Amino acid sequence: MEIVKLTRSPISRLLTPAGFFAIATLSAATLTAADLRLVEAAKNRDRAAVRSLLEQKVDVNASQPDGATALAWAAHWNELETADLLIRAGADVNAANDYGVTPLSLACAKGYAAMVEKLLDARADPNRAQLTAAARVSTSVATRRRPRVRALRPPHMTRTKCAILRSTLGRVPR
Repeated sequence: MEIVKLTRSPISRLLTPAGFFAIATLSAATLTAADLRLVEAAKNRDRAAVRSLLEQKVDVNASQPDGATALAWAAHWNELETADLLIRAGADVNAANDYGVTPLSLACAKGYAAMVEKLLDARADPNRAQLTAAARVSTSVATRRRPRVRALRPPHMTRTKCAILRSTLGRVPR
């Protein structure tokens, strides 16, 4: 009687639960790295790369480990054209990072009136924007600017929702 030694081929090793886990982990890591290209392009203020990645249908709402999105970086840098591209591609204007900071929060804290108006026109919710008193004071002291904004209040905003804008940017029409 002959004893046959069975060996496992490399492919059969992949069919084990551990093999499936390894493949899934590698696939997720690859997809995550690919998604972060858009966030990195916005962070680096590379409008051409943002446009190219959006044409490739990269996930517009992908976020860094801390939750920062491409739209948040556009708001941080006051990149109006980049923000417009991202919004038209379906970016979530109310996406908050791990600290609860939204793109609207960033635009308000930096005093970027045009960016605030763009985000509000895209239906950003001022009630989700995190603007603590300490953040407003430290930002106004650091930048030494508090622009006055006279913009029409979007129909979906109530007087209560305008409180953040009034305290951050000056006057908002009643």
